[in-house]
Amino acid sequence: MSNKGFTLVEVMATIAILGILAILITPSIINIRKDMLQKTYNSRLTLIKNAALDYANDNLDQVPVLDTRCLNVTVEKLIDDGYLAGSDNNKTEMHNPITNENMNSKVVCVKYSSNDVMNRKLIAEISE
Repeated sequence: MSNKGFTLVEVMATIAILGILAILITPSIINIRKDMLQKTYNSRLTLIKNAALDYANDNLDQVPVLDTRCLNVTVEKLIDDGYLAGSDNNKTEMHNPITNENMNSKVVCVKYSSNDVMNRKLIAEISE
């Protein structure tokens, strides 16, 4: 008579090993997800800044020439004017992938880097 199958000890040992592996792998998966969301957020901030710079280049007459004043433009305005696309599921809104908050009300300040006309360039800063 041949017994086919696993003994209770073998099954319990296998379950214990799988449980230990799951405990070891779970923090890595969570950290990978957090890193991915942070990189996505940083990428969106870069997209917003580049869109604001494009907007400012098309509307140079609105950018203050001197001082530290700046041309303020919202993310919503950039989306409405076609300089920026919204999030995947809603093309009229941009969301923070970490907190899922709406980013449309964020204001981007576009100004010249210096008052020196020969060496200045446009820079964009997002107010937090």
